Amino acid sequence: MRAKPKKRDQEEYVLRRAKELAESGRFTGWMGIEFELRYTEGFELARAWLDYEPVREELDLICRQAKARKTLGVV
Repeated sequence: MRAKPKKRDQEEYVLRRAKELAESGRFTGWMGIEFELRYTEGFELARAWLDYEPVREELDLICRQAKARKTLGVV
């Protein structure tokens, strides 16, 4: 687990980290990422920071693309 950034940088970090998690191919959508950020990485406000439809749609798209690459064996 990574060290938490300073309070003022947490939202920016969470949004960046959410995209990293989406690109990992381990998640099917934003909800799993939000859960990971809240309960595994300890960012209680992750839901609020991801609670914006364009952000959720982007994360879902990245997840689908990452899953497709994983299925095809493309790195």
